[in-house]
Amino acid sequence: MHLRTIDDFSLGASTTVVDSDVRPKVLSVVRFPKPISDQSLVDRFGLSESQFLRRISPELEIPYTLQTGIGVERQVTQSLVATVDYIFTRGAHLWRETNINAPVLPDGFQNFTQYLESRDFDNRPRSNGSRPITGSNADVIRFDAGANTSSTSGAIKVENGVRVLTLGVNAPRSSNLAAALNAIRFLRPDPSLTQVELLESTGNSFYHGGVFSLRSSLGRRARFRMVYTLSKFTDEGTTNTASPQILADRRAERALSLQDQRHRFTFSGLFQIPFIEMDLAPIVSFGSSKPFNIGAGFDRNLNDIENDRPNFIKAIGRPEWRRPGSATADEVKSALELAPIGSSGNLPRNYGVGPGSRTINLRASRTFVVRDHIRLRPSVDVFNLFNNTIFSFGSEFIDRDDTDFLLPRRTQRPRTVLLGLKVSF
Repeated sequence: MHLRTIDDFSLGASTTVVDSDVRPKVLSVVRFPKPISDQSLVDRFGLSESQFLRRISPELEIPYTLQTGIGVERQVTQSLVATVDYIFTRGAHLWRETNINAPVLPDGFQNFTQYLESRDFDNRPRSNGSRPITGSNADVIRFDAGANTSSTSGAIKVENGVRVLTLGVNAPRSSNLAAALNAIRFLRPDPSLTQVELLESTGNSFYHGGVFSLRSSLGRRARFRMVYTLSKFTDEGTTNTASPQILADRRAERALSLQDQRHRFTFSGLFQIPFIEMDLAPIVSFGSSKPFNIGAGFDRNLNDIENDRPNFIKAIGRPEWRRPGSATADEVKSALELAPIGSSGNLPRNYGVGPGSRTINLRASRTFVVRDHIRLRPSVDVFNLFNNTIFSFGSEFIDRDDTDFLLPRRTQRPRTVLLGLKVSF
C-alpha cells in the first residue's frame, strides 16, 4: 500500500495530460496502444502541473505502531479458562494529505468569510478580455451575508456609474464558490496553480481495548470460546487520503475512527455430531454501531478540498442511520446548515451513528478413510449463513443534501458457499 501511494503521488509530477475531447486533432493520431508520437502535439495541447498536483514531503517517514498490553488468565474449573486482557496501540507518523497551495488567510481575520466581506474586488476585463472573478459584466464584485447569486434579480446595481455585483456568502450550491476562489487566488503561495496535495507523515491513532474471554473443552466432541471486547479507537483521518477540514489544525480532526466499534462479541466452537462423525464449526459475531461522516457536499471553506462538514445549529444528539423505506431525516437536516462561504463547519468528524454488524458463519466437514493411508476430508463453508442484509457506510461522506441522507449505500457480502476437499496420503 505504501509503495502504491508513493507511486500515485510521484506520477502527478511527471505526467502530461492531453484532453482529446477538447482537442479533437489529437484523437485522430492516437493508435492504441502506442503513445502519441508527434511531440509537437504534446507541446501544444498537453497540460502539465496546472491543476490538481500531488507531492511527497521530503520529511516523509515510515508509519509504525507501538503496542503494549497486560493480561490475566485463570483456570476456573477443570474445563473452563477465563482471561482478561488490556491492549493499547498507538499509530505514529501515519500518512495524510494537506493542500500546500491553499490560499493563506491574511492577519486580522478569523476566516475567509470576513475577508470577502471586508472589501470590493476588481472584475474589469483583463488584456485578453476575460474577467478575473466571474463572467458577469459587473466591474466590481462585492460579497455580503445574503444568498444572492449572479442570476438573482437586483444582484447587479450601478453605483457612481460602476456596475456592482453582490454575491451572498450564504448561497447554497452556486457559482458564488468559484467567484470566491477567484477573488482570493492571489493569496495562494503560487497563484498560477490550484490544489497541490502534499503527502506527509503527521497522522496519529490511538486504540484502547479490554478483552474478556472464556474457553472450554468438553471432551473430544465439544470445544468453544466466547470473547467480548470493549474498545475505543480514535484517529485523525483515513490513512493515506485524509486532509483536515482546517488545514492548519489537524488536532481538530481527532475523533472516533470509522473503524471504532465499542462493543464486539464473538462465539466460536467445534462440535462433533455423534454417529455420523461430522464436525460443525460455527462463528457468530455481533458488533455495535460504527461512526460515519456527515459532509456538506463541496468546498465551503475555500481550501480546494471537498471534505467540509456542515454547522450544527441545534442540539439533537448524534444523527443515527436509517433503514431503506424509513421516514426521511428532515428533522436532522433542519438541525444542520451549510457554513458560509469561506468558513468551516462546526460538526465534528465521524459524528453519525451507523449500523451495527452481525455475522454468522458455519463450516461443516467430515473425514472419510478410503484406504489405510488415504483420507478424504470434504468441507462446506457458508458465510452469512442466513443471508442477512448487513449495512455499512464504509469511508463515504454522507452529505446533508443527499436525497438518500442517512441511508447506507453499502452492504456486506451476501450468503456465500465455499466447497473444499482435502486429501491426505
